[in-house]
Amino acid sequence: TVVTDISNIKSQIRTRMGELIDSFIISSTDTEGKYFLRSEDTSKYPIGTHEIDIQITDNDVTISTETFTITIVQDVTQ
Repeated sequence: TVVTDISNIKSQIRTRMGELIDSFIISSTDTEGKYFLRSEDTSKYPIGTHEIDIQITDNDVTISTETFTITIVQDVTQ
């Protein structure tokens, strides 16, 4: 099933303790079934390993992807 209404897609990044870091902005791409997730500002993201998933609601049924991790490291170039 391809979701056509991007308002039915949500994604967040949270600390491993479950604290919300950011909710991603979802936008469509030129490829059906593929979407772009972005953040307005990552400069305040805490350094460490955090968790992300993508939640889709279709016909009143909500499912989530497998949770994956991302490691935020300190910026070297300033």
